Amino acid sequence: MAMATIIRAQNRCDVTVPGGFIYKYMPSANGDFVKTYIYILSCYAQGRPFDVVDAADILETSERDITRAIKYWHEKGVICAVYDKKNLTSITLLSPWEDEEEVLEAEDSEESEVLVSAKNAPGSAPVEAASAPDYGEGEAITLSAREIKKIESDPKFNDLLDFAQTFFKKMFSSSDYEKFLYFYERMHRNAESCEAIITYCGRLKKTSNMKSIDKKSIECIENDCITPKQVDEFLLHQDRCEVVRKAIGIKTSFIPADYENLVDIWFTQYGFSEEVVRDACKRGFGKERPFEYVDKILSKWSDAGIKTLEDVKEADKKFSEDLNAQSKAVEKKYADRNKSNRFNQFDQRDIDFNADAEALFK
Repeated sequence: MAMATIIRAQNRCDVTVPGGFIYKYMPSANGDFVKTYIYILSCYAQGRPFDVVDAADILETSERDITRAIKYWHEKGVICAVYDKKNLTSITLLSPWEDEEEVLEAEDSEESEVLVSAKNAPGSAPVEAASAPDYGEGEAITLSAREIKKIESDPKFNDLLDFAQTFFKKMFSSSDYEKFLYFYERMHRNAESCEAIITYCGRLKKTSNMKSIDKKSIECIENDCITPKQVDEFLLHQDRCEVVRKAIGIKTSFIPADYENLVDIWFTQYGFSEEVVRDACKRGFGKERPFEYVDKILSKWSDAGIKTLEDVKEADKKFSEDLNAQSKAVEKKYADRNKSNRFNQFDQRDIDFNADAEALFK
């Protein structure tokens, strides 16, 4: 087939598409994703800010598709998209097809190609770090390419990643892998604490493992739980609250904060096991003030020296026997009283009415 010559019709603003992108990334990418990347290059070449709404209008697609395209290229390392909460604030053009050393040098230089959306964030300061997309609540974490490389070279991180993938019986997607990086960083790169959270979330059998891990790690940070001991104690408290919540019949996914201290008292101060607390909570199911009712039961059990479920069963048996004895005593008391009242103090007649009836009909 003959080769076609490309001729420039007139001078205009050029948009340079890197060869590495064309050969390595474009063949496997969605068409809308490729259009979005080229449009980003066009905005940079013309010195215009990038806006999702304008991009969707010009490319005749939806805002959701533009957002998906940005996330896709961010995961591929072709761009670095930075978010302020849910708003896109800047895009840095990267070159992952180049040698890694060149990329790191470009990261430290002031010549990084940066686009800032004027509609979301004023100014055009270069962005030096990649920011995690919106994976949930909590303080935002940023990781530069150099920091990511350092984490990936950490043997503890790689062992933890292998443990997580083996535990969940699946290979992480690029999105899950990125979340896992930020999860490791969020927990101050403490592998033991991370392993405790992974194990805990695995037992919950949630559909989205990484979403559950993200949520639980954020809860740990919000409660100042970083070390393995702190994390273990926090997760144990969560387990105990879940036992109480289910047994006592609370429909919400959490126990009111006012009653969490009671849960700690039942387990820590009284020293009851989960099965004993669960048994007491079932007795409080449906009561008007269930927590107060259960607390009264457990307080009495603690005073009586009851500690195990066998002790509870023995106490229930004794209570039932005492109740029956009490009932029989009351019945006997009223029976004795009825024998000598003013209505039956005279001698009763001893007449056989059946015999008299038979004699009449003979």
